[in-house]
Amino acid sequence: MKKVLRFTAVMALLLVTSWAMANGPQPLLVSSDKEKALVIKWDAPFKMTTVRILDSYENVIFSDNLVKKNKHALKFNLENLERGNYSLKIENSNKIIEYRIQINGDDVEILDKKEISKPFFIHKDKKLFFNLLNADGALVYLKIYDSENRMVYGETLKGNSIGKAINFETSYKDSYTVVLIDDNTTYSEQVVVE
Repeated sequence: MKKVLRFTAVMALLLVTSWAMANGPQPLLVSSDKEKALVIKWDAPFKMTTVRILDSYENVIFSDNLVKKNKHALKFNLENLERGNYSLKIENSNKIIEYRIQINGDDVEILDKKEISKPFFIHKDKKLFFNLLNADGALVYLKIYDSENRMVYGETLKGNSIGKAINFETSYKDSYTVVLIDDNTTYSEQVVVE
C-alpha cells in the first residue's frame, strides 16, 4: 500500500510540474518602433535563463546567462546587424522559446515563435520518472541504451502530456541512457544501476 501511495505522490508531482511549466513565467518579445531594437519583457525575474541571438548559419552573435537577475526586461540594440534572418533563443530548465526575426534596413520584424517544453526527470530509488508536456501531440520515441550502446528498450508514446515510470530494479548493474526524441529534439538522462 505504501508503494502505491508513493507512486501516486510522484505521479502527482510530475503532473503539477508539467502544469507549472506550461503556466510559468512567459517572455514577451516586442520590436521597438523608434529604433532598431528588440525588448524582452518577463512577468517574473530572470532565473537560470540563457538568451542567445544566432544568425541564419546558427553562429552565435550574442549570448548571456541570466542567473538570479532581478530584472524584468532586456533590450537588444540591433543597429550593427546586417539585413537578414536571425533567431533569438531563450532557454531555461523548463523550455526553449525561439523567435525568428527578419531585419530589413531599419525595420525589425518578428516572423514567428516556437516553444519547446523540456522533459522533467525524477530519480527515486531504482526508478526514473519523467513527464513531457507535448503540446503539439507529436509522436515521442523512448529508447534506453546500455553502456555498450545497445538499445535494450524502445517504445513510441503519444499524447499531450506524457508521463512514465521506468523501473530499473531488475536491471543488470550498468549505466543506462534514457533517450526521448520529440520531433527533431533529443533529450537524454543517465541512470546508473549498482
